[in-house]
Amino acid sequence: GGRPWAPLFLDALAAPGASGTLERRLPGLEESVRAKTGTISGVSNLAGVVEAPGGRIAFAILISQLREGSSGAQGFQDDFVRLLSRK
Repeated sequence: GGRPWAPLFLDALAAPGASGTLERRLPGLEESVRAKTGTISGVSNLAGVVEAPGGRIAFAILISQLREGSSGAQGFQDDFVRLLSRK
């Protein structure tokens, strides 16, 4: 039973506050979120897992047709993850 690969997978994802793509994102969720960002022209993505009161939740948020950079999209993504975590 179980998923023996899960710890390895989670360790491969970025953590908020750590050096890298989530360094300045999701403060306060350093122990609760592991995620991967992705950005190309006009598109911003955040996918990962969040530890919530009811258990672990997987999420993927893709926002396309951005006109003024990805900062607004990142704010929405971060708010969504905070809502999932209830923190």
